Amino acid sequence: MSTARDSETPGWFGGAGNNEVHWATSSFLNEAEWQLRQLCDDQEQLVASLAEYRTMLLEHVEQARRMDDNNAERFRAIERDLPSGGR
Repeated sequence: MSTARDSETPGWFGGAGNNEVHWATSSFLNEAEWQLRQLCDDQEQLVASLAEYRTMLLEHVEQARRMDDNNAERFRAIERDLPSGGR
């Protein structure tokens, strides 16, 4: 977009006319370029946010597994301490 605007590439710009077409085309390309930059920035932020969320979620899952393993080990220890070895 910016290259087309800067070079006034044929096919992107209308004829000279009274210069209003040229101005309108340039204005449109400026706006389109700005919108695309905003979209790219938004997408980059979304990707970063999702990566951060994924990391947090994986840490939470790992913590839950450790807690579950610890609780299970406590029950096994109780079972081992019962008079007949839990049987």
